[in-house]
Amino acid sequence: MENITIITVGLILVGALILLFAISRTHQIFKLLTTKKFRNNWRNLFLLMAFFFLGYLGVVLIVFLGYENILPLLTGVIFFFGAVFVFIVVATGLGTFKRLQEVNQGLEDKVREMKIRNQELQQFNYATSHDLQEPMNTVIGCVSMLKEEYSGQLDEKANRFMNYSVQAADRMKELIEGLSDFLKIGRDRESDVTNIENLVNSVVSELHDSIQKNDATVKIESLPTLNVNAPDIKRVFQNLISNALKYRKEDESPEVVISAQKNDEKSWLFKVQDNGMGISQKNFEKVFQIFAQLHPRDKYEGMGIGLSICKKIVELHGGKIWPESKEGVGTSFYFTLRG
Repeated sequence: MENITIITVGLILVGALILLFAISRTHQIFKLLTTKKFRNNWRNLFLLMAFFFLGYLGVVLIVFLGYENILPLLTGVIFFFGAVFVFIVVATGLGTFKRLQEVNQGLEDKVREMKIRNQELQQFNYATSHDLQEPMNTVIGCVSMLKEEYSGQLDEKANRFMNYSVQAADRMKELIEGLSDFLKIGRDRESDVTNIENLVNSVVSELHDSIQKNDATVKIESLPTLNVNAPDIKRVFQNLISNALKYRKEDESPEVVISAQKNDEKSWLFKVQDNGMGISQKNFEKVFQIFAQLHPRDKYEGMGIGLSICKKIVELHGGKIWPESKEGVGTSFYFTLRG
């Protein structure tokens, strides 16, 4: 075989390998597409590339078998399908880029819409933090002054109504503050590398008095270091541990175990387990609703916002949170964080 023929065969074989690599990449693109039209276009491209690959091997085989006389015809066929191939590549690429342009335009519209809604939420939050607080403080102040000014002059019924008014106003003020607090979550989206174990230890230290008062034990197993918004994640553990202490069984000291394990390559699964009174399965979704309370307010303090805050923080970190519980046995709250 002449040197020029060897070089030609070598180039064709290298081209075949490159084409085989391109076929593999095209197949990966095909699997990522969801639109039927684009899947069909890329499928045609994939099949044509496979045809070219077989054509390259066919040319090499013809050279080895000594049928050079049909090479001109085969070359013409390859050039023809080469032109078709280029046309399909350009048409497929053009269609794909047009679709991407439409998607980007839709995303830009969504971003503008989200900015407008965010501004509205900030205005609403300002109203709840300032404008609504002022009349509530006025009501509380006026009723308190009336109660003090006319002390001893009013009958028991009037005093009871005044007390109801003050309690209702105080409750409304708490709800306004809670709503404002809920709306503020997510404003600071800065994340930093955080040792979660150290963070939880600081939460336990801050809750030391409550833990001692309830004769509770909190066990912290090995926890990872993740890139998170530390103040927000700290609030998640504060709320979950505080709830475990609050909703304890009357005849048993609270026990809380905090652990984590690798969920998959991209996330960790955290678990906060207690031996408290538990949650009915029918209330698994309700516990995350803002201001939802499953127990009488006169027995358990709080506004019913803690788990709503936990859910919002976890979801802002790209995770999800859910409970597993049995009444009278205890509750385990699970949540995932990327890392």
